[in-house]
Order: sequence, then C-alpha cells, then structure tokens
Amino acid sequence: MVGGVRLKQWTQRIENVRISRFEVSHVTQKYDNDFKLHAVQLALEGHKAASEIARDLGISVKSLYGWIAKYREDPETPFVGSGNLRPEAKAMRDLEWENRQLREENEILKKAMRIFTNDRK
Repeated sequence: MVGGVRLKQWTQRIENVRISRFEVSHVTQKYDNDFKLHAVQLALEGHKAASEIARDLGISVKSLYGWIAKYREDPETPFVGSGNLRPEAKAMRDLEWENRQLREENEILKKAMRIFTNDRK
C-alpha cells in the first residue's frame, strides 16, 4: 500500500507541475516602456551578461534581445505597440484621413452644384 500512496503523491506533483507550467507558459506578460528601456540600458552598459540581466528582471533572454534590437532600430521611439504608432506613421494616417474627408466634401459640393445648376434652367 505504501507504493500506491507514493505513486499518488508523485502523480499529483507531476500534475501540479504541468498545470503551473501551462499557466505560466500561456500567460503573456506585458511590460511598460520604462521597464523595457531600463532593461535595454542595463544590457547595453555591458556590466552584466544579458542572460544574467534577464534572470534578475524575471524576463526571458529572447525578450531582452528583441527589445535591444528594437531599440537599435529606432532609439527615439523603440517600443511603440499597443495601438500606438510611430510619429511618421501617425502623420501618414492623419493625412490619409484628411484626404478622405476632403474627397467626400468635394463630392458633396459637386452634387450640390449639379442640383443648383439644374434648378436655374
């Protein structure tokens, strides 16, 4: 009977580990820009290895290297995301919206001109 109890205990432990790994692996952790920038600055200072920094901060090395790559790509606005746009992309979107609005207004004015010119005849 001792073997059966021990087997149950091990089975429960294994199941608990599976559940905790599942929960951790399927939860996406989001970090704010300040945290990412701080992590990147620590890594670029070079006092510690990236793996050590990642372990100290509780993040994956892959995430840290990804943040470093984004920072090197565009140091001014490295971590945009979450519906935010880079300044040039936002300006382009705003111009496209304004262009669409002006085209619609132009079409309305053309229709109004046709209506008023037809009424005079």
